[in-house]
Amino acid sequence: MKNFLTNTISSISLFCLAALPGLALAEEGYLYEVLENPQYRKTWDTLIASQENVDSWLRDYAKTKNGPTTPSVSVELDDAIYQINFVCKTHDCGSNMFYVLFSPSAEQAWGLLLNDKDGEVYFGAPNAAQINALRKEANLLEDNSSKENSSKDNLSE
Repeated sequence: MKNFLTNTISSISLFCLAALPGLALAEEGYLYEVLENPQYRKTWDTLIASQENVDSWLRDYAKTKNGPTTPSVSVELDDAIYQINFVCKTHDCGSNMFYVLFSPSAEQAWGLLLNDKDGEVYFGAPNAAQINALRKEANLLEDNSSKENSSKDNLSE
């Protein structure tokens, strides 16, 4: 009986380990940490490149990692867990904030840039639910005024 249990547990463990690489696990952490994952970096680069006239602080962020960030936030959209990350321009955070929403597999991303010059600028053509999630994280929704864990409350350089 002991051998049976040992073999069964070993088989289950091997199965779980073999399945892990295929799972789409969210990269939790600060944006500079998340972008160390090649899939997230590729998706970020594609998103930023898809937009015209991106300010240099944002265009160069993946290379320089220069800008305050906050921990990832998980949000549920369409029965799937998406991830939102935040970064802002060093020494001008209040006037230059960027929120990025990654799909569960990190194959797609959408963004919201808030700045004094243009107001709200969306990257990647987000749908209504994605816009709502980005705006909620940015505290732009009326019912979200008392959010306890807002990105701007957890800034880290």
